[in-house]
Amino acid sequence: YSITLAKYPHWVDFDAGKQKVIKGFTYLARQDGSLNGCIKDYEIYVSNDGKNWGSPVNKGTFKNSSETQRIMFDKPVKARYIRLRALNEQRGQDFASGAEFSLIAE
Repeated sequence: YSITLAKYPHWVDFDAGKQKVIKGFTYLARQDGSLNGCIKDYEIYVSNDGKNWGSPVNKGTFKNSSETQRIMFDKPVKARYIRLRALNEQRGQDFASGAEFSLIAE
């Protein structure tokens, strides 16, 4: 965090350690009561090399909630790397946050 904020989109990449069959994921917003940076619209990308991401495998809108949100894909995908791309924030701020992100995998 700094005085100048990068504009959307923001993203974070995760390494699952090895290729997995991913059925979905969970997202838990910031838990300090402020919900600052709570992601609204998102896209999920996957990759096997961490460089080539292709098109989103899932996209949607999170509820403005401090509860864990479980998102299931229409069909499972095989990948090692996962990118959560935040497109905007629930209150229109220029930053994104989260407390936890986890995969739902076989």
